[in-house]
Formats: sequence, C-alpha cells, structure tokens
Amino acid sequence: DELRRGLVQELRSLEHLAHTVLDFESIRLDISGVIVSQSEGSIATINGQSVLPGELLEGGLLVTSIGVDEIEFLYQGIPLIRRIQRIAESN
Repeated sequence: DELRRGLVQELRSLEHLAHTVLDFESIRLDISGVIVSQSEGSIATINGQSVLPGELLEGGLLVTSIGVDEIEFLYQGIPLIRRIQRIAESN
C-alpha cells in the first residue's frame, strides 16, 4: 500500500544517509591549520595541502566553508562538518 511504500522509501533514504556519514567519518582529514579572515577569505591546511572554500579534495569532498572551529564539506550531496581538534596550550 501507499503508506508502506512511503515508509520503505524513507528507510532507504535514512540508510543511504547513514552510510554516507560513516564513509565520510572514515576519510582521513589531517587539519593542521586554519586562517579565518573576513577580508582576505579563509584557508585551511588539510592533509598537507592549502585549500580554500570551493575546492574539491580527493575522494569527492568539496570544501564549502572554513571556520575557526570547523570545516564544512559537501560529500555525496550531503553537507557534513569536521570539527577542528585544537592542541591545548601549555604555559
């Protein structure tokens, strides 16, 4: 029936989303630095490569935005965020 078809479609969509998130989480992204500037634009160093928003990384990752605490990517049509791990400063 129509209700069951809708539920099956929703479950398939959720399954696809879950697999996409798991695939994204398994991608090695070594974020070693970011510079965020309103006037000059933001830049990040990911896996030893300097990247700007709008650049495509291997594996089909599109960098969509770079912030102080996170970088947003578009992966398989889904926006996903990777938080930036900060090293604690010692005095």
